[in-house]
Amino acid sequence: MRKNALLVLPALSLAFAPAPLPKPEPVKEDLKHMQGTWEIVSWVREGQPAANIRYTVEIAGNGMTYRDPDGRVASKWVFTLGAKKGPKTLDTKQELAHAPTSRGLYDLKGDTLTTCYTYDVDRPADFDGNRPRRWLEVWQRQRR
Repeated sequence: MRKNALLVLPALSLAFAPAPLPKPEPVKEDLKHMQGTWEIVSWVREGQPAANIRYTVEIAGNGMTYRDPDGRVASKWVFTLGAKKGPKTLDTKQELAHAPTSRGLYDLKGDTLTTCYTYDVDRPADFDGNRPRRWLEVWQRQRR
């Protein structure tokens, strides 16, 4: 009997072991880390770098508010993140009724957010801003 009890005890202890913690969902984690104000560092449109671009974007929830250098609202957008296999996706739509949806990719590393997107064509498969109809933006989180 004692021998059987010694065999049962380890099995019972496994039954009361804590369940593993759930894995964080990448999209929710990225959305959380994107919140705040970002300043444009570089912007390339169809291979042409833009000079003297000084916009900021405020991300709150799934909304983006672009501001010009004087702090005036330039445009407002809503966005959706996706994190299936391959690069993480970012779809944005300006809050105007007939604005097209942009389809793109994003990469978030610490305080740097990189986006590559296009309108009315297939989603980019990479972050090459030199291709036709592509925009590549690099944003740095603003510190106050």
